[in-house]
Amino acid sequence: MTNLNGPQLGNPIGAHLAARVKPNWAPTGHAGWEGPLQYPESYCAAFKRYQVVIAYDPHGIGIFDVRNGSFQGKTMSDIVNWPRGQSMRSVSVDVADYIIIGCGYTNNLYILDDQLQYSRLYRLDYVTDLVDVNANSWEVLVSDYTNKKIYSVSLGDGGEQYQLSSSTVSTKRPVCVRRDGKGFIYVLWSNVLPGMDGTYNLSVYSNDMEVLFTKPIYASIKCFTIARIGSTEKLLMVSWKNGKLYKYGLP
Repeated sequence: MTNLNGPQLGNPIGAHLAARVKPNWAPTGHAGWEGPLQYPESYCAAFKRYQVVIAYDPHGIGIFDVRNGSFQGKTMSDIVNWPRGQSMRSVSVDVADYIIIGCGYTNNLYILDDQLQYSRLYRLDYVTDLVDVNANSWEVLVSDYTNKKIYSVSLGDGGEQYQLSSSTVSTKRPVCVRRDGKGFIYVLWSNVLPGMDGTYNLSVYSNDMEVLFTKPIYASIKCFTIARIGSTEKLLMVSWKNGKLYKYGLP
């Protein structure tokens, strides 16, 4: 694998624009959701069919149904003993529909079941500054911004399985990580936090952690994900600066 199918990552514009990221809905009855186009910092992940899990500041968690706009939400302090100053940085869903919430500063991973009930907690003492988590068929991948590393975390005991370092591709820091259905790992490296003006590189790793290639991304990327659209997987990127969603084919 030497390239991504579709447009060059250095120029993701024009006909390859998939949609503008500007939703016109907002859950009601929760602090911070004051009306259309006014949102707190939030993170989301595909859940069950037609449903999306949303984690939003200061510590809200809920399930949004795209069919009718219904929203079932809770605060994490109603579910667990939530430490003062702890913030949510990312949310993901594993193959068994468990919800994994990654927290900054404390570097805790909270695991909830599909009913938003507490399941377990992992304290990642080997992580310094968690900024992103991704659950997949193999493990949970965690981006450590300060240590410039990606950690593979076992959901069996929360232990470290292996790590990827930025020294193999650049001096940048990992801000987002995903793994596709074939096992390839995609890491977005940057010299700034997601969405800020800076420089971004996308590195792709094989199943045996070999770097296949690294390409520059000429946009202020807020986040990206791997999603199945129809019968194939696509790489989706969201630009914080222009509010656009870009779609790329995968090998």
